[in-house]
Amino acid sequence: MSEPTQKIAVFDIDGTIFRSSLTLEMFRALVDQGVFPQSAMEATTQIHDQWRNRQRSYRDLEQGMVDEFLIHLPGKPVELVKQASEKMVHQLYQQVYVYTRDLIAKLKQENVFLLAISGSPAEVVDTFVTQWGFDHAYGTVLEVKDGVYTGNKTLEAWREKKRLLAEFIEERGFTLDGSIGVGDTFSDVAFLEMVEHPIAFNPNQNLYDEAKSRGWKIVVERKDVIYQL
Repeated sequence: MSEPTQKIAVFDIDGTIFRSSLTLEMFRALVDQGVFPQSAMEATTQIHDQWRNRQRSYRDLEQGMVDEFLIHLPGKPVELVKQASEKMVHQLYQQVYVYTRDLIAKLKQENVFLLAISGSPAEVVDTFVTQWGFDHAYGTVLEVKDGVYTGNKTLEAWREKKRLLAEFIEERGFTLDGSIGVGDTFSDVAFLEMVEHPIAFNPNQNLYDEAKSRGWKIVVERKDVIYQL
């Protein structure tokens, strides 16, 4: 049980800490390691090309991956999926943004409680945040029966960020005094508006507009330059 006086910092992961999507990389790993068929990746090629040509949004790409992921997930053993996820994270976990990497290190030195809330599957989220020393994390929970996945979701964490944070601080006895939040898309407004010091990091247009209207801190990292708007 953490002391109520301990400050808390809340982070999104995909596009905020990790320079890609954990769901997307998990999907690729499952194809590369033969858990999913090669055709699963081929089915997303068109939407991926459209995203690279800036004809579709990154959210469209992620959703396409999630849809295809859930098509191929039923009947797959939990252990195989976890092994593929852990191997991928150990290979890629250092592909992070400098700004959030350094902020995490600073907050850890100050004994701030680190909480992550991500829409990616809990299996890959838990492995990723362990590498970065987070204290707790929420990810999307995939239903399991008899050791295999059903293809259903029992919790979509990206839709529940506000509720998850509210319940967490109540259960653990935290307050949001001095709290920090960091996110990159509009869905992160759900927890950014709850914390005392919200940061819109590399925001998409919707989050940028919201952050600007509310006077929130906006930080952009481009190549080797980090600047505040």
